[in-house]
Amino acid sequence: MATVPLLTNIGGKIFSNPNDVDPADFARPFSLFVPVTPVNNTPFVTGIARGLNVQTAGLATILCADGVTQVTIFLNAGFNSLSVAGVNATGLTAVGLVACY
Repeated sequence: MATVPLLTNIGGKIFSNPNDVDPADFARPFSLFVPVTPVNNTPFVTGIARGLNVQTAGLATILCADGVTQVTIFLNAGFNSLSVAGVNATGLTAVGLVACY
């Protein structure tokens, strides 16, 4: 069975691999802010976010930019600079997450 590459739209550019992201894209201002609805093992429909803004600090299990790796991290209140493809609902204690693109 053939695998389908994960395609990511970042700033109007399509990347087949998150490692193909141009570092200059991360220096530009955010242009899209999307409230996060956590769903287990499901990537954001808007692609890989360049950060998460958090209202109340807590734990979150995030889906990394590769679309496969998951890691549980502590998110501080305010802006958290990280590439994230999704947030799981299970075990989420951080509140008020907004994905920044």
